Amino acid sequence: MEDSINPLFGKVYKDGRYQEPLKKESESKPKPYVFEVEQPEWAKEIESPTSLTAFYNIDIPPQDMIVDGLFAVAHCGYIYSGTGKGKSLNGMILGICVATGKPFGRYRIPKPRKVLYLDGEMHPAEFQARIKRMNFTDKDYEKCIENFYYWNGLYGKDFPDLSDPSTFNRFFQFCFEMDIDLVIIDNYFCMTRMKDYNSPQEIQALEDNFVKVAKGMGIAILFIDHTNKAGGDYGNITKLGFAEFALKIDYDRESGLFTMKREKGRSLNMNFEDMVYRISPEDNSVQVLDLESAKTDPEAKAIERNLVGNIFKDKYEKGCNKSQTLRESIESYKEQHGDTDMHYKEQTLRTFIPTWIADMGYVDDGKNINDISNHQS
Repeated sequence: MEDSINPLFGKVYKDGRYQEPLKKESESKPKPYVFEVEQPEWAKEIESPTSLTAFYNIDIPPQDMIVDGLFAVAHCGYIYSGTGKGKSLNGMILGICVATGKPFGRYRIPKPRKVLYLDGEMHPAEFQARIKRMNFTDKDYEKCIENFYYWNGLYGKDFPDLSDPSTFNRFFQFCFEMDIDLVIIDNYFCMTRMKDYNSPQEIQALEDNFVKVAKGMGIAILFIDHTNKAGGDYGNITKLGFAEFALKIDYDRESGLFTMKREKGRSLNMNFEDMVYRISPEDNSVQVLDLESAKTDPEAKAIERNLVGNIFKDKYEKGCNKSQTLRESIESYKEQHGDTDMHYKEQTLRTFIPTWIADMGYVDDGKNINDISNHQS
């Protein structure tokens, strides 16, 4: 007869002594957080296979854009660049712009939104210093207090590991209770523990267990990510399969110019053009630049060099003829900008090829560069 008062009740005899029974794996893991999101009426009409006639007549509202021309509610995307190219800084500034409802460069933000920034990499002092550089008005500061949340992975309790669904509870509970619209994850590599970053199965598990759940709650996910050695997105191409957009950040140290380029954009305007801009080191403000707005000839030349260089990086493959690739890049640039006269001669642009190749992560052995002229003004 079982006796719940007996101190040995429920224990098992093993290795010469009574021990607590091992818990089943299902008992040791925390139960997933349960939330209920009421689907809109139009979504209920397409829960099952729907005829084209019925689908055509469903009143589906336009997508609710978080940043006009970039992404909407329940979208997922990437901002990526090489090490030290400003991806975290861009992510932070974009998050602040969404929280305050102010434009990010040329991109309008229709209204302030709730933002959660997951920082899996930086020391909080560094992030705090960047925030303190921002030139907030009183209204901006109030909006940030209301809308912007920061969670640091070095000191955060129950900080999520995106490879382990058992760690998602606190994250989803916070997003649900605070009505978060945008989560910025900085960065993809720091916050996942994949055995193989080229494994489609592990990436698909991330989509199923995390991204789809977030989308179902109306949350947009923005991953900050690294480029690989060739300058492309790190890991398997599968991860772009569930993304609505991907933006690449390039940074030219000599000119101090950033360029935002579209790599993928189901939701992006087909007329999307590279955005060339500076970020002020004094207040982190974004100054958009183009050839027409250039205040000086050196600034116009820096913008032109940056744009041609980005086209070159898209076209270049290791071992190909660099001069021919540059000529093709110049032709593409002229086609995009109305065949206008250029500030730089081809011979001068050729002197920047080693820098562009280094930006892509290639270690050049010096071959096929002997046709590069000395720098000319």
